Amino acid sequence: MAIWQNKTIRDEADKRAALAEQMERIKNMPRFSCMSSGSNGRVSNLGIKIINISENLANDIAIRRIKIIDKDENVIWSTNNEFFEAAMLSGGEKKIKLDNPPLTEDGLMFCFSIICKDKFNDEHTYSVIGKCTTVDRHPKFNIIEIA
Repeated sequence: MAIWQNKTIRDEADKRAALAEQMERIKNMPRFSCMSSGSNGRVSNLGIKIINISENLANDIAIRRIKIIDKDENVIWSTNNEFFEAAMLSGGEKKIKLDNPPLTEDGLMFCFSIICKDKFNDEHTYSVIGKCTTVDRHPKFNIIEIA
């Protein structure tokens, strides 16, 4: 009976430890906000500001796969340019300037990925989509973690 109780107690303690570690990793995951920081006419040469809104350090940040797509997900414009930042503290920001052409139709979307590592060296990938309802309005960005 004592052996069974010890095994049960150890199994429960292992489960609690695993859950606590998982919660710690989630708590320490970087989170970002993204907004427009200006452009030329019709949202050409868009400036984008990415802010670390978590209380955690983000490392090895890469911003890539930048493109503009239409409502049917056809690529209107893309660039091979990638932007990097070694580390971003809580509240830190990274500004990027695109060389995109003026928008010619409403409902276009700016899309890109943010990839970074947290303090545990776990990699996180975020999908960023900024929809332009009209050609004169700056995109409103949504960020979703995908991995």
